[in-house]
Amino acid sequence: MNSFVLRLLLLGSLIFVFAGCGDKAATAKPESVTVEPASAWFPVTVGDQSIKVQLALTDDEKQRGLMHRTGLAENEGMLFLFETPRKQSFWMKNTPTPLSIGYFTQDGVLREIYKMYPHDFTAVESRRTDIPFCLEMNQGWFADKKVRPGSQLNLDELRAAIKARGFEPVQFGL
Repeated sequence: MNSFVLRLLLLGSLIFVFAGCGDKAATAKPESVTVEPASAWFPVTVGDQSIKVQLALTDDEKQRGLMHRTGLAENEGMLFLFETPRKQSFWMKNTPTPLSIGYFTQDGVLREIYKMYPHDFTAVESRRTDIPFCLEMNQGWFADKKVRPGSQLNLDELRAAIKARGFEPVQFGL
């Protein structure tokens, strides 16, 4: 082998060796963040009531909702989040548990509450067209707990829950 080729091979080997010895801090992957599954429960406050909610964030989660659930604990529910505020519409296909639904505006204020009945295909629509958050609870929960239109959803707790699910709150206008 001539000296030029030998030097080229030596240089290539050195580059290969030193490339693998880079600064670990610069090349290290960030520590893994625990992402909670859709089945996880998150604490959120509505008015003066502490509740636990599952978040419906993806289209599949929103479509499935509380279908086939035979009950919820007293202060448990599902919070549906939409990227764009709009008129909302829910039904009770394959849902045996009587529910109430609360419709919230982007500022976290509860604006409307409606009862929903098991297996009812009748749409329960919001009157307002600026609703991004919808909370389903056991039927009568809002009245029993005195959570009325004007009650505030704690948006800081909601942001933390969304992040824990591995989503960005800004995706939902938060």
